[in-house]
Amino acid sequence: MHLMKNLNLPVCLNDLNSSRMELLEKYALRILEVKGLNPVKSSIMSKLNAIFWITMDSSLTVAILMELFSNNLDIFTAVDNFPAVTTGTKILAKEIGLFTHLQEFRTVINCTKEFWPKDKFGKQIKDKLENIESIGKKFLQIFILSVIAAGSLYMLKPILEGNHSLPIRWVTFCSLEESLSCYIFNYIVQVVWVFFGLSVLVGFDSVFILLLMCGYCELEQIKHVLISMDPDETTDEDGVQLLDLISSVIEQHNRVFKILRYFNKSLSVADAAYASKWWIKSQPKLRKMILLIILRSQRPVEMTAGGVLVLNFETFVAIMKATGSALTFLNTLCDEEE
Repeated sequence: MHLMKNLNLPVCLNDLNSSRMELLEKYALRILEVKGLNPVKSSIMSKLNAIFWITMDSSLTVAILMELFSNNLDIFTAVDNFPAVTTGTKILAKEIGLFTHLQEFRTVINCTKEFWPKDKFGKQIKDKLENIESIGKKFLQIFILSVIAAGSLYMLKPILEGNHSLPIRWVTFCSLEESLSCYIFNYIVQVVWVFFGLSVLVGFDSVFILLLMCGYCELEQIKHVLISMDPDETTDEDGVQLLDLISSVIEQHNRVFKILRYFNKSLSVADAAYASKWWIKSQPKLRKMILLIILRSQRPVEMTAGGVLVLNFETFVAIMKATGSALTFLNTLCDEEE
């Protein structure tokens, strides 16, 4: 069988999934490296760089909050400044989370280097995986361009409106109205801060998107192997090559669970294993190993936020409803103010 032959292909970690690692490097790790948050290239200097940016972002976020809760802001300005507060806290949370879990991210990324190469089981599955990667690449490009466009429009808002004001209201130690140099300085600082901050959002989210894509592709290969198995039903003896193949599948399955342990896509592996010839009475060792895959894959696990909120579609809908209610409340306040 071609699957058994492909099992003995020489494996070089530097050549494994080169295109996937290039995507991870280009769209995530290089961006995070700007702030010293690249998990793969962590050093003393990068950690100092990360601490500097975390301190800077914390200070600027506090400056925004101080201005937001000051008595000088009316309801319209406060609502207009609210996106800056949420974005600043989100950036800070992701920076701290990534900085405190660099080792875990590095372990997961290194785990993807041990995944099977795309061409291990033939051209058909290779073409399917390349199509998935192509879709993922286009999605990331659209995502990055959308973030850049949104950030640019937000920072150009005062110029487009013809106002002598900052895009983000924060505490300043000089008069923006009386000093042009003060206004220009604060404007430049905000532009730099916003785009460096957005780089963290893009890099952080891209890491998760690409890791999920790598795990998804590996699950597709595992399903392909399980469905394509054709054990000899005329003998009661376990085939050595087939046992080696199943052992390799179990090993890869465990690697995927390191990345997708909170992702329900793992249940599809149980379906693929069930579709194989696990029911044959001959070759009992092979049968037990496949049943082990089915049992492990049928244990659904869910991603949670702090162990409190389950991150699924229902939670997303609930958050959107709450956001809509809050927006309606703010609009009502604005109407009453008018």
